Amino acid sequence: MFDFSALHVMVIGDLMLDQYIKGTVSRISPEAPVPILDQSARETKLGGAANVAANLISLGAQTTLVGVVGDDIEQAKMEALISETQIQSQLIKDPTRPTTLKTRLLADNQQVLRVDKESTRDISQAIAEKLISAVAHLLTSGTIDFVILQDYNKGVFTPYSIPRIIKLCQENGIGVGVDPKIKNIEHYAGASFLKPNLREAVAMLNVSKEMFLSDAETHAKYLLQWLAMDEIWITLSERGVCGVNRNGNYIELPTAVSEVVDVCGAGDAVICILSLLTCQGADLKTKAAATNVVGGIVCTKPGVVTVKNEELHTAWKNVK
Repeated sequence: MFDFSALHVMVIGDLMLDQYIKGTVSRISPEAPVPILDQSARETKLGGAANVAANLISLGAQTTLVGVVGDDIEQAKMEALISETQIQSQLIKDPTRPTTLKTRLLADNQQVLRVDKESTRDISQAIAEKLISAVAHLLTSGTIDFVILQDYNKGVFTPYSIPRIIKLCQENGIGVGVDPKIKNIEHYAGASFLKPNLREAVAMLNVSKEMFLSDAETHAKYLLQWLAMDEIWITLSERGVCGVNRNGNYIELPTAVSEVVDVCGAGDAVICILSLLTCQGADLKTKAAATNVVGGIVCTKPGVVTVKNEELHTAWKNVK
């Protein structure tokens, strides 16, 4: 059922490298009361918006990734992984900031520490202009079917860059899906759909989690009207997902996942499937069910993982 091979999605956003240092702990350091990790393995994966692009490739779509990197060893590693994953890319180098690196230390598969190397300041207008120019060139090529804006609050999306990118997409008749942070939420008005999680949604609306869940439909519809979008999708953690469109149709589906191992990366997979199905004109019920399926696949595995098209097909057979 799910054939995305004809689709080409551009992902714009905050790029990251996820590094995992794995080992065991059997003693305490004599230098300080901290555990000593005896390293047994080290692994580096694409993270942030780059993981979204990797998910699209894994689901069978063509993908172009646009973002900002530093001029450092992490940038070289990222470019190598992007090439290895068969993602097309337009990376803007900014020597004044590092490529984001998140290093996780795991003892017997349990995370004990995370070390971040990053800058969260907004990119300069000069770098933003280079980014916007690259996006404009790609959009006018006629090969892009949809655009995802993947915001992790690391500085790529600013009050200057967001409206210009959305306007370019509108001028070229290309839909835009947004995985937002609250910082710039009002600037995303006019996109095709927004996909916050529950924590982000309640912050946007300035209500409590309990108040939101007591009437999720009303709150989702208010968010949609406020931001003038076609659809709003909100992942509700263990409660599943809810979605509403501009015609006033609402759906809420509970999750079928019985055991959650790790939620990292679930939102990345969700915005991918929503974007691909939007391109294919799927209805709310199909989108909601597929969202639960891909989110469930990710949540049952440790670490940040991608969803393979064959996994989606297999899991879909159990959807009623």
